[in-house]
Amino acid sequence: MAEQLEEFPVRAKKSKYGKWMDGQVWRINWREEMDNTNVENARSSLYATAASMGMRLRTQADGDDHVIVQSYKAQEDKGL
Repeated sequence: MAEQLEEFPVRAKKSKYGKWMDGQVWRINWREEMDNTNVENARSSLYATAASMGMRLRTQADGDDHVIVQSYKAQEDKGL
């Protein structure tokens, strides 16, 4: 039987960073968990992953070793 969907499902590219694109707030030690040379490159990688999944992202550097991230659906407005 056919069913109506609220939105078209987005097929995500395989990414090891996709595990953080679930809408939860994550504090990530990018030096240990990501293949980047600095925090800005880490943030860029996370933004690219979110975009490939049809998501948006907000980020904030937290000290020298961490970045805080939260993904959300592109049509949601986080008021940022």
